Amino acid sequence: QLLEAAGKQLQVQLKAEDSAANSAAQLALAACEAGLGRGAVGEQLVETLCASGLAASGGKPGHLGGRGAASLALAAAAVGRAEPQLFEALISRCSANEMDLNAAALGDLRLAAMLAGRGVLDQMDSHALSFLRTMCDEVLLDDPRGFPPPANEYAESLTGFESDVSKALTSCEVPHSRGSLLSGVFFPLTSHAMKAAI
Repeated sequence: QLLEAAGKQLQVQLKAEDSAANSAAQLALAACEAGLGRGAVGEQLVETLCASGLAASGGKPGHLGGRGAASLALAAAAVGRAEPQLFEALISRCSANEMDLNAAALGDLRLAAMLAGRGVLDQMDSHALSFLRTMCDEVLLDDPRGFPPPANEYAESLTGFESDVSKALTSCEVPHSRGSLLSGVFFPLTSHAMKAAI
């Protein structure tokens, strides 16, 4: 209810002034992460931001910064608004406001591109794709555990439950790895035979 109330208030402010754009984009992403994306406040904020012209290429300058654009790109992908023109405009804003971006914002862009899919990326301008490749391909995605552990400490970083699951898998003679780093994300248990994270 709190996210919905904040979303309604920001929608009113967006119509009156543009300075709330970054806050609205970050709230849209927070709503999506809280399960209020499609058909809820997250999607409504994405729609409002897109309709306001703040996300458009060549739109109102300076009001949607790099972090706001990265948040809006991920929120848009989460609610099914992965459109080539929108992504291109948001990535262009990120490129123009590169100094505003931190590792988390670059991770959001990387995840947004992964959610958008190859079909959307293939329709985008080469400059936007260049920015994604250069700045986002190698960035680590957010992990609630924090930074991935060093390679020699993967097994020690498992939780008690994950260690118990690993012991059960071993006793059932299921080949698995105790800790793997895949595309910058730490997975505690993986199976090469099943090609899956457990």
